[in-house]
Amino acid sequence: MSFNETILLEIKKHAKSNPSVECCGYIKKNKVFRCQNLSPFPEQHFFIDPCIIIEYSPDCIYHSHVNCSSKPSNFDVLNFREINIPFLIYSLIDDDFYLLDKMV
Repeated sequence: MSFNETILLEIKKHAKSNPSVECCGYIKKNKVFRCQNLSPFPEQHFFIDPCIIIEYSPDCIYHSHVNCSSKPSNFDVLNFREINIPFLIYSLIDDDFYLLDKMV
């Protein structure tokens, strides 16, 4: 799975629009769709309404990491294993991406 520069720039723009909380959304057919982060702790985690995931069957889910690398957290890995949809993670600190698309 690869992403064009437009998608990556849109995710960066979303993350930088409110850099103190994790942004989140999904990618479907090479389009970025922003979602509201419903986590009670948005500075540390993200949570997308499961109905959105069921209804739209995203190709990939994205979110940002505010204060750490783009390497998946244990929470990310657990969620990825649960829903089996790739995660694209953007680090605001390192300005890079990590694609979690295989079991870790």
